[in-house]
Amino acid sequence: MSDKFPHEDSGAFRDAVQYTAKQTGFVARLIEKDYYCSLI
Repeated sequence: MSDKFPHEDSGAFRDAVQYTAKQTGFVARLIEKDYYCSLI
């Protein structure tokens, strides 16, 4: 199990955001914003 947050691996995080955007139709910037807001 990893102790890292997903955003700490920038390449994998970018790929995950792009994949989610493609699958859902949401704008990638909004997915990324929502991810960071959920960390607060």
